[in-house]
Amino acid sequence: MIHNLNEAKQAASFMKYPPDGVRGMATMTRAVEFGPKFDEYYQETTSQLLGILQIENVESLNHLDDIAGLDGVDVLFVGPADMTLSLGIFKEFEHPKFIEVLKQVQAAAIKYGKSTGVLMSSPAEYEKYHNLGFRMMGCGSDSVFLLRGAQNMVDEMKNQQTRCE
Repeated sequence: MIHNLNEAKQAASFMKYPPDGVRGMATMTRAVEFGPKFDEYYQETTSQLLGILQIENVESLNHLDDIAGLDGVDVLFVGPADMTLSLGIFKEFEHPKFIEVLKQVQAAAIKYGKSTGVLMSSPAEYEKYHNLGFRMMGCGSDSVFLLRGAQNMVDEMKNQQTRCE
């Protein structure tokens, strides 16, 4: 939840190792096989890092050009629930105010050579966001997937119980 240029700069600095940022140098992690592959990881991270910042509030829209123009920001990622809450139209994802925000974010991304992303509440929203130019689309979360799996199991058990009665 980035609000302004200073927060965007800080977030970008957290993603990069010194001298380009302030990310900590943990060399004994699983990602580097607990040490032996740190140099390779360091080089890859420096060249392949994808900076994704979330645009989720009205204040971030007031600083959108500054945020989009920042080196280290590759994707402007809209959080629909938080953004619509900030706009005073919570969960009204078809509201003209929200659609205008999506267009505004896409325009800033194009202007600065960045990409846009969004978290969809259902796959049925794919076409809407794709038509607006969004290309990084997430759908669901670990808790949603876990809940659906549990609900499917409960439904299956109820069906089995019904068949046995």
